[in-house]
Amino acid sequence: RDWSSDVCSSDLGVAGLPTPSAEAQTPQNIRIHDNRTAAGTLSGGTLTLALQTGTGTWRFDGDDKPGPVMQALGEVGGPLQIPSPAIRVPAGTEVKLTIRNTEGDGVLYMHGLYDRPAGGDTVVTIAPGETKAINFRLSTPGTYYYWGARTDKPMSSRMGADSQLSGAIVVDPAGTKPDPKEEIFVITEWLDAYRTNGAPVFSAALAVINGRSWPANQKLTYTQGEAVKWRWINASMEDHPLHLHGFYFRVDSRGDGLADKLYPQGPERDWVVTEQLMTGETMTTTWVPTQPGNWGFHCQDR
Repeated sequence: RDWSSDVCSSDLGVAGLPTPSAEAQTPQNIRIHDNRTAAGTLSGGTLTLALQTGTGTWRFDGDDKPGPVMQALGEVGGPLQIPSPAIRVPAGTEVKLTIRNTEGDGVLYMHGLYDRPAGGDTVVTIAPGETKAINFRLSTPGTYYYWGARTDKPMSSRMGADSQLSGAIVVDPAGTKPDPKEEIFVITEWLDAYRTNGAPVFSAALAVINGRSWPANQKLTYTQGEAVKWRWINASMEDHPLHLHGFYFRVDSRGDGLADKLYPQGPERDWVVTEQLMTGETMTTTWVPTQPGNWGFHCQDR
């Protein structure tokens, strides 16, 4: 699939489309980031993080290109970000988080802000203008995520102006440091929609990795023979069969946001060129570039 021209066939809806306002007349630019910098302040086993919602221009094709007005999250005092600010901590960290829902955006439904493994999703509702404190512990290593929406519908129905409210949560084993070469990728989607005689009309569809569409998204360079580790989070409204050109990759773990299963070491681990990642799922992969060249990684759906 061409990530810049995705067409989707899931449960269509238009909830979360932006409402014209004075703020939307001159929106700030939303910052695109690569999940390499963790949000908040980590001290004494506690992460302190303050987030707030906002509306800005999402320039998914490049900083000098036009883009739609979207909703996003950012740290208080900092820019809005797509993907949402990344939470990365060692296992056992207490998280002290506040989220402010800015005026005029409607109720904010936040998911994923709890310890793992979890028996089910816990949703926190934040009224317009409200700041809510959410405290929880992250005790189990793995790849997780949090996400927001303007309705109480599932992720598969989130496709409007709130569709980019998604952030990575990575919990490292206690006593270890993150690999600086590891990449974290968040997949999201957006449908541009308007109503004609009460019926939704979809004029554009887009799928992105870490907030950018092809060919504006991140290019990666590796040394032949070095091990490459990727973490994937599918926070989009549909499934994606992810395909690597030129090499096999090993699936090290899979998760559903509530728990993350690390596969045992040994030859029984699958080596694949394509792996299906369902809506709301995560996985970690390892592969080795054994030969030089320019190679692609993309969704194989179409």
